Amino acid sequence: MVDAFAEQVLELRRFLRNYAYRLSDAADAEDLVQDTIERALRHRARFDGRNLKAWLATILRNRAFDLQRRRRRRPLEDLEQHPELEGGDVEREAIAHLELEAVLRAEPELAVLLLRQVGRDNRLKGRIRRARLRARNLSG
Repeated sequence: MVDAFAEQVLELRRFLRNYAYRLSDAADAEDLVQDTIERALRHRARFDGRNLKAWLATILRNRAFDLQRRRRRRPLEDLEQHPELEGGDVEREAIAHLELEAVLRAEPELAVLLLRQVGRDNRLKGRIRRARLRARNLSG
């Protein structure tokens, strides 16, 4: 059974979703909303009873900032540490491509920046296409 406090929190779900989309990307927005609702219900004793909407917005904002800080703390590795990115060996290039895809899935903002750069560099487009084909051939 859902109590009155939980109902009020759930009624603000749309507001939270809109706010989350302004603070983060679509992939993280839904997670932020769910995390905010969960935290609000778990820590309802901390709510002072004044402005539920503001309290939920503060929780969501803090969670979004925590997520951004966590991502910034992970340093990007120096490309010099990855000689396989220079090409030559087909297997090493395919492995590098698969690792790059995994990073891009985890860091969508980085993917957008790289795709913008790729749009300006036809040589890079060709290398990415060849690496994808090699990766498919090795894995399939």
